[in-house]
Amino acid sequence: FRSQQPANYFILSVLAFLLWLPAMVKGPVEIPAMHTMPLYAWLLEFLNGRAGVIVAWLLVVAEAFYLNILINRYEVLYKPSFLPALFYILLASFSREVMWLHPILLVNLMLLVFFDRSFGLFKHPSPTRLLFDASFFLGLACLVHLPSVIFYILLLLCMGIVRSLSAREWMVTAVGYFLPAYFLAVWFFWKGTLKEWILSLSLQLPSLKNLPASWPP
Repeated sequence: FRSQQPANYFILSVLAFLLWLPAMVKGPVEIPAMHTMPLYAWLLEFLNGRAGVIVAWLLVVAEAFYLNILINRYEVLYKPSFLPALFYILLASFSREVMWLHPILLVNLMLLVFFDRSFGLFKHPSPTRLLFDASFFLGLACLVHLPSVIFYILLLLCMGIVRSLSAREWMVTAVGYFLPAYFLAVWFFWKGTLKEWILSLSLQLPSLKNLPASWPP
């Protein structure tokens, strides 16, 4: 996997298939109860059971190759190889408990697109489209998994590091980020369920009840 042989695409796909084969045969584990965002809830209506496992396997393979392409394109490692794709597949397949179509897989895909657009911002003469695409996919990620809202801070940091401060670029970023939520709000408003959807939103943070009140001496 240290070389750029095209055969590695086939080998990694087969490796991922073998790792996910038990989950495809036996079906996914019991999906834990959680608050689902609209896009993810709609996907689960059509992709449950073994169909969801197969789609999750395809996502893992596609994301592994996409990550590998990004790392090699932007020269993150000193030498191009397929090791990033290999490690991603192994980490995403280490247990049957994670072999199902969970929202993190979809968020990972959108984050990869975000990084692809963000890396291209450096010294780009006209970054408006890249900024819009990056912020738009982060907005989509929030409609899949609400805690992804934290990644908006990452977008602001990227802009502050690789771009000079420009009111027009900040405005494009804000419009791209909130546009998916705007379209979804229009949909719920048309259905008459906008208020119920807004009230159902809750960003679940880790509970602090089980933490000790004081450290032992």
